[in-house]
Amino acid sequence: MKILLLVSQFYPHTGGVEVAVYNLARALLKQSSDVTVVTAKAPWSLPSVENVDDLLIKRYFLALPKTIKSALVFPFLFPLTVIKLWRLIKSQKIDVLNIHFADDAAFYALILKYLTGVRLVVSLHGNDVEKFPVESFFRRWLLRCLLKVADSVTVNSRYLEDRLQKKVEIIGNGINLDEFSTIQPFSHPNPYILFLGRLVYKKGVDLLIQAYAAVCRDLPFDLLIAGDGQERRNLEDLVKKRGMGDRIKFLGQVENKFGHELMAGASLFVVPSRLEPFGIVVLEAMATGCPVLSSRTGGLTEIIQDGQTGVLFSSEDVVDLSTKLLELLLNPTKMERLKTAAWEGVQKYTWDVVARKYLEIYEH
Repeated sequence: MKILLLVSQFYPHTGGVEVAVYNLARALLKQSSDVTVVTAKAPWSLPSVENVDDLLIKRYFLALPKTIKSALVFPFLFPLTVIKLWRLIKSQKIDVLNIHFADDAAFYALILKYLTGVRLVVSLHGNDVEKFPVESFFRRWLLRCLLKVADSVTVNSRYLEDRLQKKVEIIGNGINLDEFSTIQPFSHPNPYILFLGRLVYKKGVDLLIQAYAAVCRDLPFDLLIAGDGQERRNLEDLVKKRGMGDRIKFLGQVENKFGHELMAGASLFVVPSRLEPFGIVVLEAMATGCPVLSSRTGGLTEIIQDGQTGVLFSSEDVVDLSTKLLELLLNPTKMERLKTAAWEGVQKYTWDVVARKYLEIYEH
C-alpha cells in the first residue's frame, strides 16, 4: 500500500504532532508499507527532498496568506505546489492521503481530494479541534469541509470525538518501548517530583506550584520543572512569591532522552493540565516506571485508570491536587503498586499497535 502522510511541520521540528507522525511513518515502513511524508519547506533553507531513517520526506510551500509577504507569494507558489502534489499522487499511484493536524496543510488536502479523488484520512490531534476553529471563521469552514469529504476521520481520544459530535475512529498515540529499556535514572541530590511539558497556561503548572508549596515544605522532595514557554517568567515570579526558590528548579527545554532520564529518576510525575486532548507524556512516564498523578481532563482519563495505573485529581482544584500529592508521597507502597500496573497498561500503546490500526482504516 502506498501512503502519503501530509503534515505542516515535520523533521527537524520536534513538536508532539511531528514526533507522532515520524513514529507512525517508521512503524508503517516496518509493516511493509510504502510511505512518503510531505511537509512544509519551512525554513526555506531546508532541502526539498531528504531521506531520514529510510523515510522519504518531500518539502513544498504549504502556507496560507497571513502576512503581506505570504500574500504576495501565495498566488505564484500555491498553484505550483498543487500541481507538484497532483503529479506525486498520480505518478506514485498513492492509495491513501492521510493528513495529520488540520492547519494550513488542510486546505491543500481538500484541493487534492477534489482534484485526484484519492482516499482521504483526516487525523485530528487537539488544537485543530479545540482552538483553531474557535479563533477563526475560515478555520471552522475548513474543518467542516475537510470532515465532509474525508473517507475516514481519526482522533486520539474519546474526548475529541465528543467535541466533534461526530462518529469517528479513535486511535491513541503510541510510544516505542525499546527506547526506555536502557534509560538511566537522573541523579538529583534529593528525591523529586517532576513536571515536563510546555510552560503555557493550559498545562496548569501554576496549580502544581501552589499545591506543592502548600504541602511539601517539610518533606524532602524537590520539584523539578522541565520545559519552556510563554508562562515561564510568571511561574518563576510565583515561586519567588511563595518563597520556594530553593526547592523548585526550572530546567528549561530538555531533549527527549534527558526527559526520559528525568522521569526514570522521579519519585512522582505530575500532569496538572487544565486541558489535555491525549497526553503522550503520561505514557512515557508510565514506560519509565514513574508513578503518575494527573488532572481529570480530556484524554488523560482514558489512559489512566484512577487508583490502578495512576491517580487522578479534579482539574483546576489546588486543594484536591495538594491532598493527592501528600497521600502519594507518604505512601511509597502505593506508588510501587502504581508503577507495576502502569507498565502493564502501557503495552497496548506501542507504535506497532497504532500503525496496525491505521492500516486497517487505510485498507477499508
